[in-house]
Amino acid sequence: MINIEILNNINKEDMNNILDVWESSVRATHTFLNEDDIVSIKPQVKEGAYAVNKLVCVRDD
Repeated sequence: MINIEILNNINKEDMNNILDVWESSVRATHTFLNEDDIVSIKPQVKEGAYAVNKLVCVRDD
């Protein structure tokens, strides 16, 4: 079953999932970035996710 929800409060598990999706997407599409680039950008992505006003999440069993 697929659920769509708005994340009002991002918990640790949600953040880990967000970062996993971000990282796999970046690795698949941003071949010009090396490992150090990805590692250095990741904390900024985490900080930015907390600042998003409306974060929509699609969950699949």
